[in-house]
Amino acid sequence: MPASHRKHLFLASPVAQQPAVSNRRAHDRFTMSDLAWLHGVRLKYGPAVSLVDLSAGGAQIETEGHRLAPGTTVAIEIATRSGDFVVPSRIVRCHVTGISRHTLYRGALAFKRPFTFSEMNDTSLREADRNPVHEYARLVMALRRLSGSSGFASAETGLIGMGDATLAAVLTLMESPAGRRAGPSFSRELSRLFTVITGAIEAGDCDDSQLSDELAEQLRRAVPARSIRLVDRTLPVLQTQDAICIDIATEHQPASKLLVEFPRSCRLEEWHFQLLKAAALLIALVKEVQRVRDLAEQRAREDALVNRPGWHRIVARYRDGRMIKGFGRDFFPAKGQVHIWPVVDGPPTARITIHLAHLKAVFFVHNLEGGEPGVGAATGVNQLGRTIEVTFLDGEVLAGTTLNYSAEGPGFFLIPSKPETNNQRVFAVNSAVSHVRFP
Repeated sequence: MPASHRKHLFLASPVAQQPAVSNRRAHDRFTMSDLAWLHGVRLKYGPAVSLVDLSAGGAQIETEGHRLAPGTTVAIEIATRSGDFVVPSRIVRCHVTGISRHTLYRGALAFKRPFTFSEMNDTSLREADRNPVHEYARLVMALRRLSGSSGFASAETGLIGMGDATLAAVLTLMESPAGRRAGPSFSRELSRLFTVITGAIEAGDCDDSQLSDELAEQLRRAVPARSIRLVDRTLPVLQTQDAICIDIATEHQPASKLLVEFPRSCRLEEWHFQLLKAAALLIALVKEVQRVRDLAEQRAREDALVNRPGWHRIVARYRDGRMIKGFGRDFFPAKGQVHIWPVVDGPPTARITIHLAHLKAVFFVHNLEGGEPGVGAATGVNQLGRTIEVTFLDGEVLAGTTLNYSAEGPGFFLIPSKPETNNQRVFAVNSAVSHVRFP
């Protein structure tokens, strides 16, 4: 760090007018929401940390996977608008507060000398109010553009529905009586959350872990909380009476929650709770975007492999309703069996062999997830052959065309009549067919 930007925060008032450093509770404590001038905190020559609270006599910080040894001396660097400040400190205590990606440690620091910083808290430097309706509209458009992009569209169109449902829930919060009472503070902070997500989507940087942490940081600047973090619902959490948990409900992701810890005797306003509820919904949206992005990347990798001659995505459906999904090649019905691998070019030991006598049909599909109508569908397919309608023993009816229908032998192929279906072609097993009709 350049020496010109380093300052020691020894902006001391006369000692006689300052409470004793040993009595840290005599000092007013400030959370991130009170410190508009603060950009970040880190250990000198060490990792960035999360600030729990800051006072003239010391601070509480949280580190991820980095234990603080009580009794040792450290220096913390506080980044502000006016420069970076180095504060020599002594570690008073340290304990585990939770387990996330790594163990979370909370340490209490006592500064070597008291200092004041109230002059840095220039509220005029805060951002101007934003219109949450405009930011909401920008986020909706960004999601629709993302859903329509080639990679995401081929992965799952359900992102649009999930995004619409989540944003509709946020809009309901905004337009509820509590949301209308919340006032400009709620509007401004909610607009910032929208802006963070929109910017990440437009920049193509939707990593859910990093983006969720950034949203949590924005919340800490708005809500007078000591700590705000995402935790897995299945992991142990050291929760106190001064903390609340808000579930983050996602259909496809592991259950998680937003853990918010408040200072003692903290007085929260109604809009703080409204903002936390909205943030939980937006974090769920971020996780869904990440899931669909991962699915799109996986699909791209599969496409690069499965396009090799002879390989196909296959779903083998048993007569009792069970199914096996995977990849196959060189399917010869006359052999009376089908081979399925979990991955393309998998080893012989990974191969699963199924006798056709146990199956209802073998589906050659565009994607193994099932997909919605229109996902990955081929267009312009020539519907050659004889029109046929097949009714299976379980009552399912498939319509399409066939070039090789025969009631003899193991079965026959048909091409679905609807090109938007996920099925490219189907091999119907004769022993599972109730009857056929030629319209």
